[in-house]
Amino acid sequence: MVRWVGDELHYEAGATAIGVTTDEVLARRTGVCQDYSHLLVALCRASGIPARYVSGYFCRR
Repeated sequence: MVRWVGDELHYEAGATAIGVTTDEVLARRTGVCQDYSHLLVALCRASGIPARYVSGYFCRR
């Protein structure tokens, strides 16, 4: 799935903004790193693989 997402999308800085759906990303075939991540998470979940996207997570020990 990771390879497919990488092959299908073209990275373009500023191509999308917050709130873009995976359907829109697939239609445009372009996006930024969070679009790649969100699409991969959606594919994993649709395939029964637990996945989630966490942004800005910092763990202190």
